[in-house]
Amino acid sequence: MGASAARSSDPEDLYQDDVFPWFHLIQWSAESATSNRVFRYDIAGAQQAARALTRDAGTFLQVCPNELPQDSGFSMDDDTNFAEWAGALLEWNSELRFVRFRLVPRRLTEEAFWSRYFAALRKSIQDLLFQETSSDEEPDAPDEAPGHAQVLPEVGNT
Repeated sequence: MGASAARSSDPEDLYQDDVFPWFHLIQWSAESATSNRVFRYDIAGAQQAARALTRDAGTFLQVCPNELPQDSGFSMDDDTNFAEWAGALLEWNSELRFVRFRLVPRRLTEEAFWSRYFAALRKSIQDLLFQETSSDEEPDAPDEAPGHAQVLPEVGNT
């Protein structure tokens, strides 16, 4: 009785729980963004990026070559966000479960597997979040700004 009352009184908390761990993964990925950066919480895009990392063991090894930096605070100890995120991701994605089963411990340690996975996932989410917003964020930039020559039409230059 008490638990159901608590659940129904906090609808905003339920949304974050429904999309766990995506909200947190996107936040973590955005930590290194420069100031004045705006991005959208593209949960579907983040999920698609995550699925692309684990189509099979070969794909994982190719697209997840590097571990997180030593100073990242990464640890798979039970009391860390990484361990909690990993558990949720394993429940969410059967391909991730299969790839992990194939690679750990035969080719990689548990720590190395997850460090490589989270490094690639973070990079994929950053690419997704900031690639889309960079063109929206700088529409008034001069034509000679890097990357804008392909986007802006050449109207009135004749």
